[in-house]
Amino acid sequence: MLRLTIFASSILGLLTLQACQTLSKEECAVADWALIGERDGSAGRSLGYISKHIKACSKSGQPVDQPRWQEGHALGARRYCTPDNGLLVGNIGSTYNNICAADQQAGFLDGYNLGKERYALLQRRSSEVSNISTAKSGIDDINEKFAAGVRTQSDVIAERRKFRREIRQAKLDIDDLDFEIERLDRRISREGFSPPPAPAPVF
Repeated sequence: MLRLTIFASSILGLLTLQACQTLSKEECAVADWALIGERDGSAGRSLGYISKHIKACSKSGQPVDQPRWQEGHALGARRYCTPDNGLLVGNIGSTYNNICAADQQAGFLDGYNLGKERYALLQRRSSEVSNISTAKSGIDDINEKFAAGVRTQSDVIAERRKFRREIRQAKLDIDDLDFEIERLDRRISREGFSPPPAPAPVF
């Protein structure tokens, strides 16, 4: 579990880096392009990402050492392209940018495709959790309107029943999805991976 937590934290940190501006004028002036390439490869960024550095550094007239960046990117990509990391990248719904070398790609994709399958189940589960929250809010809203005297008791009873049916159905759907996730996690274990943490229970 600790290894997975560290891996997941690393992935989230790398995704945060991806959202940042590529390089400042000062960074372009002193850039170690092998190190920058290694960072980009470790984050799973595509080979086309170098165009962002070229654009950023052209504003200050600084050149980009593309061969050095590519060497570093290849090194970083080897750390990124492990089967365990593929599982975690897929499990958070991140895109694979086709950066793995031929000797690593199959293993990475084995993990990544399992992760993507799990992510799809988690997204469906999240939608059902949202449906429960919406129905509970609907019950609170109808209760407030009844207390304010703007809805009749018969209307309130009917709408409460409707919302409670929706909650029961969503919980049944979540139970089914949890079963599917557990079954997938057993398959993930059989294939030699450590499954990511199970989703939180719904009350």
